[in-house]
Amino acid sequence: MLLKGIGTMTLRSARIYGSPDARRSARPLLDRALAGRAFSVDALACRAGAQILRTLRLDVGQRQVRRPLGSELLFRIALSAICHQINWDFLSERLTPLFDARGLDARDLSTATARDVGGWLAGYHRSERIRAKERAALLRDVGATIVREFGGKAENLLRGSGRRLHGLDGFMERLDRF
Repeated sequence: MLLKGIGTMTLRSARIYGSPDARRSARPLLDRALAGRAFSVDALACRAGAQILRTLRLDVGQRQVRRPLGSELLFRIALSAICHQINWDFLSERLTPLFDARGLDARDLSTATARDVGGWLAGYHRSERIRAKERAALLRDVGATIVREFGGKAENLLRGSGRRLHGLDGFMERLDRF
């Protein structure tokens, strides 16, 4: 069976390249074409782009600030942690009062139960997707990690990154701790 498959592949290759000999001679051309750099960076274009990006400023008038940085960051991380297979708008709508009116913090998340999550997400039109036990475990991990690694304050996750997205102790590496 294996030999039959190999023979079929050789016949297909011969059809594509014309003959087995053409196939052998075409491969070195392809190897030579792919042996160079896959892409290059134009330093002048990067510098010009950086100059433009440097001039951009946040239009504070259009930005809606609902909560302080730490609460907003915790809200976004919690939302992202449990957003799989559930409507994002529904989830946002249900978590917003918990963070705004109730002032949910990392310590609260670290003790979230399946019963809590089930109550928060009650009424979802596809109840089989609530999976409260799984989502509660994810929220507990978010809360416990922020308490343990960032002094209980989500803003420390951002502040300690030194305004670096990537690299040693950058924001993305810090997110990998969850």
